Amino acid sequence: MTDQPFIPLSAFVRPQVDLNLCAWRRAIRGIEIFGTWSLTDNRPCMVLVPSGLPRWMIPCIVPLDSAHLWAVETGDYDHIEKMARLFAANLGFGFGTSGIFAVMTAVQDCLGDLLMMRPRPAADQHAVADITMTHRHPDGSSTIVKQETISDAH
Repeated sequence: MTDQPFIPLSAFVRPQVDLNLCAWRRAIRGIEIFGTWSLTDNRPCMVLVPSGLPRWMIPCIVPLDSAHLWAVETGDYDHIEKMARLFAANLGFGFGTSGIFAVMTAVQDCLGDLLMMRPRPAADQHAVADITMTHRHPDGSSTIVKQETISDAH
């Protein structure tokens, strides 16, 4: 035994994103998707977490710089399959095909929103309105909930 003090892992782990500050938020197939900004470089990113679970878990992050790898038209299918499999397991879907497909669909459905994100708001801006829109597919197969925050400088 050594006499060195115990240092918890949390002393070395720093948050990468703040889900309280987001440009948009969606709920698709049991996954909550946030459009937010990286705390390390302030660049836009997409964050996936399981619906209804606490936010203390490790999120799945798609940085803006990697968005093209997920696109149907220009994507790298090996990358998509590998990352979707890892994300599905981390989100609690396991390694089955339905979980992988749910992750791929969720990411690809939100790529346009990620690409259209504005730069991170300045610290002197504050929220003036929240908007929630719900779109249900006519056959009832899916529901997309879109939340936007309108901010203004004071």
